[in-house]
Amino acid sequence: MRLYLVLLLLFPSILFCQKKRIETIFRVIHFNNEIELEDKSELETIALPNIQMLFVPDSAKYKALTFTKNAANYYRLGRNILYLSPGDSLVADIDYNNPLTAKFSGTHAVENEYLRSTPYPKAGSFLDAGDEIKATIDETIFAIILKSEQRANKLDSVKHRVDNHFYTLEKARIRADIINSLNHIFDYYVYINKIGTDSLDEVKKAIQKGIEPYLKKYCANFLNSDYLKLVVYRDVLATIIQYQPVNTKTPQKILDWIVAKNIKAKLQNLNNKTEMLQLEEETKSIKDIIYRAAILNTIGTYSKLTAGDSAVDFMLTDTKGNTIELSAYKNKVIYLSLWATWCGPCIAKMPLLNQLKAKYKERNDIVILSVSIDDNTLLWSEFIAKNYPQLNEYIVNRTKLSAYNVLSVPRAIIIDKNFTIIELHAGGPESKKLEQQLLDLVNKE
Repeated sequence: MRLYLVLLLLFPSILFCQKKRIETIFRVIHFNNEIELEDKSELETIALPNIQMLFVPDSAKYKALTFTKNAANYYRLGRNILYLSPGDSLVADIDYNNPLTAKFSGTHAVENEYLRSTPYPKAGSFLDAGDEIKATIDETIFAIILKSEQRANKLDSVKHRVDNHFYTLEKARIRADIINSLNHIFDYYVYINKIGTDSLDEVKKAIQKGIEPYLKKYCANFLNSDYLKLVVYRDVLATIIQYQPVNTKTPQKILDWIVAKNIKAKLQNLNNKTEMLQLEEETKSIKDIIYRAAILNTIGTYSKLTAGDSAVDFMLTDTKGNTIELSAYKNKVIYLSLWATWCGPCIAKMPLLNQLKAKYKERNDIVILSVSIDDNTLLWSEFIAKNYPQLNEYIVNRTKLSAYNVLSVPRAIIIDKNFTIIELHAGGPESKKLEQQLLDLVNKE
């Protein structure tokens, strides 16, 4: 299935800069009907997703939208990282299942072709999910440095064909990927080399000793707020700060972003509207007007729906295509477990969740709902058919969960018999308090 999308997105901004239109035509295959162009800048961490970035093609598989921007930025479509800038006119062919086959023509085509093989931070960057782990620690470190040099050579080969800003950011990405890879050695090394529990402490000390001089080298004088645009830089920022030379001053904009990020983290663990609004006081220390506006908007949005409010209804679809509204379970205590096939921690919790479902299957006062937020319905249905064909599973269009601010999974929500929200961030199926909490709600007058 091919979708022909002209993306012209209109973004709000508090900067007094002239915006220019970005015209991008996407021809994509193996995507679900709902497509999201994700903003991968530092605002991703402190702001909420822009609903204008979600695209649902019409019956002709075509959609035209408005896209304006005042600065270059990184985005993600499916599994491809993209670089788009004001005034761009870009045509992109993207296959969800194979990002390396993406083809580009027009403005910044060279930049986006280079980005096809961008290391994935969550896979340990140059460690490539453990594929580059070697028999010894020194060999593993050498493999990381070698891959970084190969990446640098690839970048230098297009240096005179890409804009200077992009080149500078990508040089920083390589350096941050080295740091990220070093940070992930222990996790992958003990798994790949099957290190026993009795040797973990010894191996951890040996790895730390081996990577220490490299962390000092690559972290030194690497504080630059412009690099916050890079996901991997944000992931290793704490390490970079830790290894700065004595008396190094962290740029104010980085400090502001850290404050905003920490406020967002607190916000996601609160259910009380009053406590949420009290976080506005902490934003006063943020000097950057964009970061402060973003986190204030996030606080305001989160506080619209909290514990004690009526649940917002939405439609669930099962593996046979049948639909049911969440409100159909009124008069029951609802435990709503949100997950996705691409979420490792979610998959790990499924056996416990299924035990919970089986335990309460015959009760008419408690319902355990397992609901996927996958954007690819086919992948979800194939996963269920292969692993849990006997279970009643559901999927939901994530755009319908906007009131619940579902930014990540696993996520659990508890709703009482009166369809009132009890917890927006409830404990997972492994929680020892969960079952008693559900039973207490059943017995509550």
